[in-house]
Amino acid sequence: MPWAFAIARRLLIDSIRRHKNESRTLSLETGGHEASPVEVADDERPADELLDSRRLGSAIDAELERLPEIHRTAFELIQKDGLSIREAAEVLGATPGAVKLRAHRAYVALRLALGDRADRH
Repeated sequence: MPWAFAIARRLLIDSIRRHKNESRTLSLETGGHEASPVEVADDERPADELLDSRRLGSAIDAELERLPEIHRTAFELIQKDGLSIREAAEVLGATPGAVKLRAHRAYVALRLALGDRADRH
């Protein structure tokens, strides 16, 4: 389940970045006028699925902000930045066991806060 949160969050971030890049490209190709969201829409996924992913990503971000900083930081280093537990421990100046525990507590808190919304993804 924790990996589902990370995957959903990364998909959302990647989608936003991709849309920004596509928007810039379309803007240049269309003579400088700003592309509408319809022009930039990603045909790979249905709109309701994309919207649901964005809402879940926003909910995850909001819940991450509520976590204690040490748990949030451990979670983000591992999930967002892709560091191993050992690398995250070096960055934080903690033992790998402590980082693993902090990240686990973040996963548990997210799961409790998001409930069935996370189970659907």
